[in-house]
Amino acid sequence: MGERALREQGDDAAVVRLPGVELRLTAEYALRAAIDNQVFAALRDLEPLDGGRAVQAVYIALMRRLPNVIPDRKRIAVDSGYSESSVKRAIKLLEQCRLIVVERKRGFSSVYHLADIRSVEVASDCVAAIRKLSRTAISRASEEGRVTSEPTRCLSRAICEPSSRVTSEPDLGPQVNPKVATKNQDKQQRVDAFDENEELAQVLKRWGLVSASYLVKPGHKRAIPVLVENPALAARLIDATMKRAVWSPDAGVGSRVAFLRENVGDAVAKRTSDDVVKRKREADAFHRAKAVAESLRDVPIPADFDENGSNALIERGLNRLGESEAVCRLLRENPVVRKRLLAEELLRDSIEQAVASMTVAEFNAECESLFDTEPGLRRLYGSPNRESVGLRLRLVAFLLEQEGKKGRGRFGNRACGVSEQSGPIVRSGRP
Repeated sequence: MGERALREQGDDAAVVRLPGVELRLTAEYALRAAIDNQVFAALRDLEPLDGGRAVQAVYIALMRRLPNVIPDRKRIAVDSGYSESSVKRAIKLLEQCRLIVVERKRGFSSVYHLADIRSVEVASDCVAAIRKLSRTAISRASEEGRVTSEPTRCLSRAICEPSSRVTSEPDLGPQVNPKVATKNQDKQQRVDAFDENEELAQVLKRWGLVSASYLVKPGHKRAIPVLVENPALAARLIDATMKRAVWSPDAGVGSRVAFLRENVGDAVAKRTSDDVVKRKREADAFHRAKAVAESLRDVPIPADFDENGSNALIERGLNRLGESEAVCRLLRENPVVRKRLLAEELLRDSIEQAVASMTVAEFNAECESLFDTEPGLRRLYGSPNRESVGLRLRLVAFLLEQEGKKGRGRFGNRACGVSEQSGPIVRSGRP
């Protein structure tokens, strides 16, 4: 704590240089002194006051930032787990107890000076101020008639013979507390809003923000604009933002709301970038599906074909293409593509049956045509061999390609084992 600020509090709060103790106050020394000198325990006496419940947490939040204590009120609220209004009242109490001095300057962050309570005299003065403030509040409450022995409306369980009980009158008419009525009305409005948007209600309950439903209420002065402008995405944005931090059960609504206000913009930006990437992927898949559809040949389907197994053949054709799931989904939804894939698979089956029924001479002749077209296969397979599965598959692909180049004729009517040709399938000569 600065010497100038201490002199403003009076001589009682002056820092005393102790032998072997440095003048600079650190968080470790301050915490030990607060516990040893009963200052931290005495702050519990301020709980009945407005803001007293947060005074210990706020004092610790300021103490841990020594020696340069310049956090804003929002940061203190996040660290202490209380709302900004509670933090404001707690700081006022700490000033009255002479534990801190706040230097406020418009346009700049406030600077907090903490009393050096390592000095017994300073600690004693602070404790005395705490107790005096607590006694003053208690005496003021007694003068106003707020006593703890008021009759209650709740009927207690009788453990002896029944006797008369004194109960208060029900809260009716002019005796209704306006604050209680307003609180109940707000609660009912929140329930009605939850009924309209069940997803938003579940997200707010999950993150302890039920009392902060005004964040998505249009026209409310404390609402978050980005949530009001995107009501359909409000629940998802809140959920994505709150998942970025680990919350303790003691975290207050104020700190959660402050974190949400500060970080919801990042969630919106991430969702926007994800939407851009998603639209780009969809556009790429559409163009790729269009290119694949144009590359498929328009081969007629035999008139006697049974359509019961058409779906299986179409799926087999899609698997042969080796495209992504998004492209396959677009191709599957196109009836023209489905027809072409079905015709292609029927033609492939026809060629496979024809190859299986070829004689050795026919098979060798077709393989020689394949080797002439692709000389590298001759070095790979050597002489034609009907037992080679790879060679048979490559021959089927070759014949299918030749069928597309020269038009339907050799294998077009062989679907399901039917063929118009009675003679062997043998080329008259090499091309």
